[in-house]
Amino acid sequence: MNIRKMRVNDLKGVLEAWRDAFEKEPRNAGEYLPSFLEKNPSFCFVAEENRKIVGVILGSFNGRVGYLNRLAVKKDFQGQDIASKLIGSAVQALRNTGTTSIFLHCKPNLAPLYENFGFKVDKDNVIMRLKLD
Repeated sequence: MNIRKMRVNDLKGVLEAWRDAFEKEPRNAGEYLPSFLEKNPSFCFVAEENRKIVGVILGSFNGRVGYLNRLAVKKDFQGQDIASKLIGSAVQALRNTGTTSIFLHCKPNLAPLYENFGFKVDKDNVIMRLKLD
């Protein structure tokens, strides 16, 4: 298994990983992913097994803080530390920017995974959403 930076030609494999892990892909992912990757090439990673993408994480940096998004590992590859390796790669890449904070939001059942990397619930912030559809 190999962890590497995501490339634009990985789009099909990334969408397949998201569909497998989430049973759907994020809405409009095929449209926004190329521009997201163009803006954040150093912080997006894929996991490959036999030249097939089996996991993905998107990271971004706004010049002040980092963000982690859309971690996914195909169901047949879960439980093999792939998610941890993807998180570790993205965290290290963001750490190299000099940022002092990385934010994410996740489902409650995934919090322990992120806590292994030192993430803590931020009691100073609340996640809010305005749904527009």
